[in-house]
Amino acid sequence: MKVDEEGREGERQVGRLGRWMGFFGLQVAKRPVFVIALMTLLTCLAAVGFVRIKIISDGIKLWVPQDSKAMFDRSSVTQIFDTHKNFVFLNIVPTGEHHSLLYSEAFDESIRLHDVVSTEAKDGLSRSYKDLCLKMSWADTCYFSGSKYLDLGNANITLFQNNIEQEIKSELFTVVTRAHTDTTLALRNVKSCGSPHQRRMDISGLVGDYVDCKVLKLGYALADGVDPVHVAEWFAAVEGMTEDFNKRARYSKAYVFHRLSLDQAIQQTVLGDLHLMVTCFILMISTSVFMLIKFRYNPARPALFRYFVDWKSSRVFLGCIAVVNVALSIAGGYGIAVGVVGVEFNTLCAILPFILVGIGVDDAFVLVCGLDKATQKLKYEPLGTKTYKEITCDRIKETMTSVGPTVTATSLTNIIAFLLGSVTAIPALRSFCIYAGICILCDYIMQVTFFLSVMTLFEYRQVKRYMAQRARAEKNASAEECSTSSDKAAAVSPKKQREEIYSVFDIFGWFFSEFLGPLVTKGFLFRAAVILSAAACAAVSIYGVMNIQQGLPLKDLTTIGSNLYTYFELEENSFENQVGPETALYFIGDNDCKKRSIDIAKPMYQQKLLDSHRYIVANSKHIKFTQQTWLEELIRFADKNSTLVVDLGGEKYVEENHFYPTLSNFLNSGVYSEFSNDLRIAKSECSDKLEVISSRFHYSHAPTGKDYGIRKKALREIRTLEKECQEMYWKDVEGANIFLYGLEYLFWEQDAVLLKECLLSLGLAVAGVFIVSVAIIGFHFTPIIVIVTAITLVDLYLFGFLYLLGLRFNAVTVVNLVMAVGLSIDYSLHIAHSCLDSADGRGTNPVEYALKTIGPAVLAGGISTFMGILPLAGSTTFIFKMFFKLMGGTVVFGMFVSLFLLPTLLSLSHRKSKHQHPDPGNVLG
Repeated sequence: MKVDEEGREGERQVGRLGRWMGFFGLQVAKRPVFVIALMTLLTCLAAVGFVRIKIISDGIKLWVPQDSKAMFDRSSVTQIFDTHKNFVFLNIVPTGEHHSLLYSEAFDESIRLHDVVSTEAKDGLSRSYKDLCLKMSWADTCYFSGSKYLDLGNANITLFQNNIEQEIKSELFTVVTRAHTDTTLALRNVKSCGSPHQRRMDISGLVGDYVDCKVLKLGYALADGVDPVHVAEWFAAVEGMTEDFNKRARYSKAYVFHRLSLDQAIQQTVLGDLHLMVTCFILMISTSVFMLIKFRYNPARPALFRYFVDWKSSRVFLGCIAVVNVALSIAGGYGIAVGVVGVEFNTLCAILPFILVGIGVDDAFVLVCGLDKATQKLKYEPLGTKTYKEITCDRIKETMTSVGPTVTATSLTNIIAFLLGSVTAIPALRSFCIYAGICILCDYIMQVTFFLSVMTLFEYRQVKRYMAQRARAEKNASAEECSTSSDKAAAVSPKKQREEIYSVFDIFGWFFSEFLGPLVTKGFLFRAAVILSAAACAAVSIYGVMNIQQGLPLKDLTTIGSNLYTYFELEENSFENQVGPETALYFIGDNDCKKRSIDIAKPMYQQKLLDSHRYIVANSKHIKFTQQTWLEELIRFADKNSTLVVDLGGEKYVEENHFYPTLSNFLNSGVYSEFSNDLRIAKSECSDKLEVISSRFHYSHAPTGKDYGIRKKALREIRTLEKECQEMYWKDVEGANIFLYGLEYLFWEQDAVLLKECLLSLGLAVAGVFIVSVAIIGFHFTPIIVIVTAITLVDLYLFGFLYLLGLRFNAVTVVNLVMAVGLSIDYSLHIAHSCLDSADGRGTNPVEYALKTIGPAVLAGGISTFMGILPLAGSTTFIFKMFFKLMGGTVVFGMFVSLFLLPTLLSLSHRKSKHQHPDPGNVLG
């Protein structure tokens, strides 16, 4: 009895909403032309806001949580220290008959490219590298980085054998010794050089040990204060120099990178595959049109011509309008998001139209199916009883009463699911969810106004044509024929009575009514097979979730096979396996000396700073290389020059009164002048003496390679070490700001929180589905629980699908997982709602009724979406390829869950309803 009570309550809830939707549909049907003009005007006005669009392609602004500790540390660091973010890198590799850059021809070409880039000014370029470069603080020379970027492999050649020129020794020696600020020489066959800050670089390994060089990386630093326009101009010039070099060079090839490269690559990702996107939309329109074509079968015709298209009764025009309606919704939604809400646009939003077309076309098919059902239910009355407009209005009202609630329910659940998902800390995902929520709201409004009005005008024409045919038939037929023929037969000639009309929906309907429906409701073995298949997929997916790798390689953001893709591939395969990311221990003081309680000149604070440094080095498993710190070198310098030092705990420190004079001599000595980059020294407002405001000690992490799990472990260790240092050495010191920071930490923070943010977004989306389902269906918990389970399973399957396809879990895949919620809601809720729609029938099982009435629309929507994304399989962009795989998986899993698993679970929990259900079918016209 309890189940029956819940069922009746759910039906009453749906019935109330259905009556309201029917009333709304009637008002639209009475004035369709006005509604079309009004909605077109409003959409155009909303789309005007799109002119204010601002495309964000900065990776840090898109993918890094803006409230993370790494972002806060970055803000502190960039205000004080040069972070050298304007770097241009060249990766040079051997080509042709040589397999090593140590051959004289290949190495000479590399040196010539370096000379061109570092000295020449290209025609039309106002500034050369010498005008823009970052100057070394101790000399008027440009910063150059090269020594740590030699990838040496094993080969059957030796540096000083006869087959390699002797002068390469001096050239290679020059490259190594010019890299004054590198942290390490991570050479595969040679022990690492000592710290450059020691000025005692171990170059003994140069003699006889360099046997091969696979990649040479050269770095050029631009000053942070340079005009961005000049930076962009010079980088474009370097790209031109590199292209010219690659055309002329015979033994080597160069690949260039600057931070602008990735931004440009992300922007060009969409433009490069624009032809595929156009093809996708053409396929979507074609598939939508095909689904609404009707065919006639006439056995009197020759065998090859018995099936032919009945253009008069086909709804081809509505298939085109369904996609146009979505396009208008996207234009209006984007305009509102940009112009009214003020959400920044990013390249992820470029893939949003695919899911919007999928959702919009699916809703359009549901409305068309509802119109077919209303036509079957509302038989034609005798001529003269009602006008064609009145008949059409009755049909539109019945359509909205029947399927209006399910379209409303799916749209509201999608809107709330995406808007709740926007609480994520990842900016790109937040913007995507906001855009999706707004566009789906616009699509819903356009579906129940614009598309419904066009459908009304189309039905006006169909009903008017049918009534004219009927009038002519009644006028020409005899009284006996009129009395014995049915209403439907009276509209056609005796020859045409033998004709039958079929559509794709009829074929799908036959499949559901004659095959799938009985199997789901009565086939024990079939139901067991479906449940076991779902359980097996879930088990495989759980295994995949436990073993999936995380991370977003930068090459995946570029076009496959491009120069930038090759550059990142070289980085991944060579340097990331040999050279770890750089980091530093920062001490940041307050510029206001009245608020500053820490003075490094005091031996006590020198001791605390060095103790923090030693503790990190001794207890870190991931920091493998440590440079000599400026403070350690300063103490040695003071001790060597007989400056007064203080002994604390067995360690020597510079005496307070001699600290700043000694520091001045230390930095002006020439040998240690490069340490000035690691100190922020300013005159105190409270005295005339110089004071150290901030400082940093440099480290290098162990190489991370492709193992993104190491990065998460390293970040956790870093945060632990920071807390322990603060607790052990700086607990009683007010205003102490000691932390570790490296540029890579920004992306490590994203990796660390990504799973939590993903689960939060998905959890809120599912919660939104539950809330809206209760509001629409009522407290009928059986279908609601089944719906929530179905949506959860689709995302779980996608997780496992990632692992099986060899894809990584990253921010791009999270977007696809959130989109999966939208599509699976559409598929599942239509079926569940139709089970509750059980008025006026003949005793059909609700599950069979749902499959037969709404199943064809759901299947047609899934096929249209899949066909629309099919061209993306040929994309040259990894993101679009991954989008095709995951979107295709979403459609396949969504179809399986909504058309097989969901009806199976509903049939198991169903008690036969007392209500009756109509047998839906097609009607001529």
